[in-house]
Amino acid sequence: MQKSLFLLDSIQLPEGSAFEAVWLCLPSKGLEEDERHALGQIVYEIEEHVRQKSQLPLTHEVYVQMTQIERPAGPLLLSKNSSRWMPSPGVGVWPDKEPPRSITARDFQVLLPGEKIAEFSHQVQRLNTRDEQMRIEAIDTLLGRGPVLFMLVSGEWVTAGRHISARLESRITEESFRGHPFYVPLLDEKSLKTLPPEELSGYLEGVTLYLREDSARQAILIISRIPFSALFDDV
Repeated sequence: MQKSLFLLDSIQLPEGSAFEAVWLCLPSKGLEEDERHALGQIVYEIEEHVRQKSQLPLTHEVYVQMTQIERPAGPLLLSKNSSRWMPSPGVGVWPDKEPPRSITARDFQVLLPGEKIAEFSHQVQRLNTRDEQMRIEAIDTLLGRGPVLFMLVSGEWVTAGRHISARLESRITEESFRGHPFYVPLLDEKSLKTLPPEELSGYLEGVTLYLREDSARQAILIISRIPFSALFDDV
């Protein structure tokens, strides 16, 4: 397995955290097919390790981060497979950052020359297919292209997912961003270091493994309740 292509950057979490977290750094922004295959193999190995150690019947919850999807190829892949993957729109929310809101005139006024306007809302698509193999196929198809966010969850997820959505929605003040079918947590290194451990656990209720591609970092954030970084000790 070509683990040496991907550098592992461990994240030091606050004392008392129930998780281990790393950045899996990508060798380039646009991965070649053999690199995407190697990445998929690494993620599969981590998943299998987590499954065996947790001894829980885990399934995938799969989301597509539309603000990070490769264009035009990404939306075309999503459209081509929509009848099988069954995507539906929701909202990604940062627990430790400004909640989703609309862009205002003021946002344009404070832009510096050449500066891109920030993303103030984050649409995500949840893949609603009940076929676990179809969810895995979607991950294999999209992983390494920028938009993937998935979680390995246990049987209590239906209730836990509602709790997480309610927590995230409660942070939103703008009415147009309330009342969506679901909300999913967007996390990065800053989130892990600034959120109190019990609060982070609440945003990851029922989640054993969390993986999110981060285009800005050119890396993949992996958070797990089961330690897994020893898998990379031989790199």
